Amino acid sequence: MAFVDLGCSKTTITIARFTPDKVKIVAHHSDRNLGGRDFDYAIMEKVAAEFDKKYKNDPMENVRCKLRILEAAEKARKILTADTEANISVDYLLDERDLNRNLKRDEFEEIIKPITDRFAMVCREAIELSKLSCADIDSVELLGDCTRTPIISTILKEVFQKQELFRTCKALECVVEGASMQAAMLSPSFAARSFTIEDYNALPLSVTYHFADKPDNKKSMELFPVGSNFPVTKSLSFKNKLGNMSVLLHYNQNPNNLAQLMKGLPT
Repeated sequence: MAFVDLGCSKTTITIARFTPDKVKIVAHHSDRNLGGRDFDYAIMEKVAAEFDKKYKNDPMENVRCKLRILEAAEKARKILTADTEANISVDYLLDERDLNRNLKRDEFEEIIKPITDRFAMVCREAIELSKLSCADIDSVELLGDCTRTPIISTILKEVFQKQELFRTCKALECVVEGASMQAAMLSPSFAARSFTIEDYNALPLSVTYHFADKPDNKKSMELFPVGSNFPVTKSLSFKNKLGNMSVLLHYNQNPNNLAQLMKGLPT
């Protein structure tokens, strides 16, 4: 089963294998900076450029104006999930000039095409990480309000080669339900049916070390590769009995890894 979560700011694709008493996370892949706010920002840049060209006054230079356009763009985007056109309207946007713009769904999809192409790539990378074929994935479950955007459903049907997508889970409650069940299983106060969860490590973790007498002789090894199960314990032993060594635990940013760290996060 594939779970596709496209929210305001983040996209997550999780592929899981279920049996009656166990779930194994087969693959987990995400883009931490891809969501509905990017759709809104693309619309804002488009209409702000038109406003600047018409009135020779750029609303992008004014924070208050940007926020008002973003609010109108978000409203229009939500309308376009059901209707084929929407109106972007902001009264007295700048220097008592109004912004009034009709936006059709086709044009909206064209504006956000670079973002939806990124989304399709994240989905393909998740399937590649899972080492499964689309035929091996029985169903695709949608979470997050932005999955209601029609072009997103079209992309998912094409990428996962499915005729139908599902919304079995309650989008606003499924995470807390899962957390509550996990808490009940861990708590001695509740009698919950045992259910095993094999989680998935999405980021590669390595160790680099060297001894004080040989500072240039650094050695590295990967402790937890992408896709390894956790929680798990690993033990390391070193031949040097005298100590006096430096050890660094760090994420391994191998260019061959599809998993990437969030921008700005130190390794």
